[in-house]
Amino acid sequence: MNNLILTRIHGQGIAFFMQDQTLLEIAYDKAKDYQVGQIFVGKVKNVLDNIEAAFVEFQPGELGFLAMEHGKKLHKEEEVVVQILKEAVREKRPVLTTNISLAGKYVAVSTDGGIGFSRKLCTNSAKLRKEQLTASFEEISERFQVGIVLRSVCDDMCISETAILEEASVLAAKLSNLRFDAKHRVVFSELSDKETFAQVMQKRFSFAASPEVVTDQRDFFEQLSKHEVPVRLYEDKQVPLQAVYSLQAKYEEAFKHKVWLKCGGFLVIDETEALNVIDVNSGKQISGKDKEKTLEKINIEAAIESARQIRLRNLSGIILIDFINCENEKPFLDVLVAELKKDRVKTSFVDITKLGLVEITRQKIEAPLSLQAKEQNLDAIFRS
Repeated sequence: MNNLILTRIHGQGIAFFMQDQTLLEIAYDKAKDYQVGQIFVGKVKNVLDNIEAAFVEFQPGELGFLAMEHGKKLHKEEEVVVQILKEAVREKRPVLTTNISLAGKYVAVSTDGGIGFSRKLCTNSAKLRKEQLTASFEEISERFQVGIVLRSVCDDMCISETAILEEASVLAAKLSNLRFDAKHRVVFSELSDKETFAQVMQKRFSFAASPEVVTDQRDFFEQLSKHEVPVRLYEDKQVPLQAVYSLQAKYEEAFKHKVWLKCGGFLVIDETEALNVIDVNSGKQISGKDKEKTLEKINIEAAIESARQIRLRNLSGIILIDFINCENEKPFLDVLVAELKKDRVKTSFVDITKLGLVEITRQKIEAPLSLQAKEQNLDAIFRS
């Protein structure tokens, strides 16, 4: 059972995404003037030829970093259509792209041509679906001059081919109209509507199989209902929504230095600007003939929890996990790789270093949760 909980705590909008009562992700309503995915007509302010990049002003006084496509030249004061790819993190500017894309529930379309399929579409049924959709995607792509990618949610064969193709056609036409409209708009024009926090969160987690959206905020309820999104309004005044889902305890866990495992072991999580480290500890002295089995069990549980903590804390970049040394590494490594694949953000197992550390990389889209909370004074919001 997937649940997306939308609420406010002391006036701050927060989203909690849970699976079988286990918290996987937290997101804040940052109330910025721009958001990831928005599209603007920007103006090139500075060209960095040595690294094939440029700084583009997409709103008055707001600069973003744009890496140029190989061989493409930009000139100072040139107008260019850009989309926010990543938000600003610490001292770094927002990251922009000229490959404009629109994402739906089943597909994403972009100005970068071609037909693609999510790497998470791995079942035999999904292979059949690729064969069925390719010809239709190519026809839509050619008609509107867009690229189309089938999203991982379409691994579910209950989703009809008609629904997928209908969404692909609608989004392709919308992107085609947007490109035409951009030619007649002035600098700093927004080419996409800014969505509400509730809308952004519902779309973000739409990859999950039929998540139940629950909120105790009437405005969130009305915003989603207006767009025909199934949502349940929680109105019990005696038992708050936060208590029903034990949100305080789950929230505070995301900021703890030590995380206990059911087996008695624990993780120690350290975040730095350069990399993030997770140290696995047995929690007790282990010896005897069952020592290897015990260590294997701890490492398997640690692999599952490490993948969850990486996602929950929104760790990114280089991540090192120091598992307990044992003879057979394959069982816990197989579990770790499988768990990392569940993350909606691209996360990859890289290798085991010579010192026995497991190396992982995770795409950076937003700042880590701890930094987001610190910047907005939200790490102890339940006790405010």
